Amino acid sequence: SRARPPEATSARTRLPFQLPSELARALRGAAQEAGLTPFDALIAAFGAFLYRTTRHRDLLLGLREGERFAALRLALSGETTFRELLGTVQHELAECRAHALPLKELLRVAHSTRPDNLFQVLVTSEKLNGKDSRGYDLVLAVHKGPGAGTFVYDAELFDPRVAERMLGHIATLLAAALAEPDRPLGELAFLTEAER
Repeated sequence: SRARPPEATSARTRLPFQLPSELARALRGAAQEAGLTPFDALIAAFGAFLYRTTRHRDLLLGLREGERFAALRLALSGETTFRELLGTVQHELAECRAHALPLKELLRVAHSTRPDNLFQVLVTSEKLNGKDSRGYDLVLAVHKGPGAGTFVYDAELFDPRVAERMLGHIATLLAAALAEPDRPLGELAFLTEAER
């Protein structure tokens, strides 16, 4: 992870997103089959996207639900299937939620003064104000129902076209994963139709 400035001053840009209705329905169905909520399943898709984008096998995401925070760790490889990833997410989220803490307590335990020093990427079911999203590189806020919410990004790191492509990649990867859940993540379609 990169060093953070003393104060989080970077501009954050908010980009609304909405999965196509057919894809949102498929997401709900796959989530129900796996014993997850659509939000949980979308976290899995986001994790798959981060793996394909960064090739980091060990991902650390912040999870915020209500006023409680936790660290979500995902171990991935190109051979992991989406079905396996859903199972991993189910297990890891159960652990996270069992150990989630109010922000002040989490920071005290972690000997930190800011949550974005702990993780650069945040997933949440909350609608965040500008202050809540400061400091993170990326925030996926799913707060308008299954597959809809706001994508917040660091405008100093990403330009708007890159952020829009990210959302396209997440949707493309999710559609491919739901169509072939037993195919390795490294083989799933990733580029949008326009990019192909």
